[in-house]
Amino acid sequence: MGYRANVNVRGNEEGRDLPLFTIQGTDFTIDIQRAEFREAANPSNRIIMNGVKEEYGFSFFYYDTRTKNIFTGSPVDMPSFVALIIVPPLKQLDPVGLARRQGLPDDYHTRRQQGEKEFMPQIIRNVPEKENHTEIKTRRKI
Repeated sequence: MGYRANVNVRGNEEGRDLPLFTIQGTDFTIDIQRAEFREAANPSNRIIMNGVKEEYGFSFFYYDTRTKNIFTGSPVDMPSFVALIIVPPLKQLDPVGLARRQGLPDDYHTRRQQGEKEFMPQIIRNVPEKENHTEIKTRRKI
């Protein structure tokens, strides 16, 4: 199980296509400019990237499958409806948004990624009631 990059994007008010990141079967648009994951079917549900932790070069968060947001309880005794989600690097999630945030040309990170090995993160703990997978859907220039 892991993430798979597919061509599938949603537009935003700036006219830019936003990539989708699927978490446990729920699509979220990735908006680096606003530093958030926004649920595609319910835009008022947002996961603020400040709540995503980073350790050893990987970003992660505990995902509550009931609220479709960051789990706010204790990670010591997590209930079965919580999954640990490992998030790929920002330059892979939204290379155009990251480049714009850094004041670089839109294709800066996509040019640099050519030839790099693709990051294949995985869900560490699945929700036991059903099989789920998480994937990234981003634009790729070939």
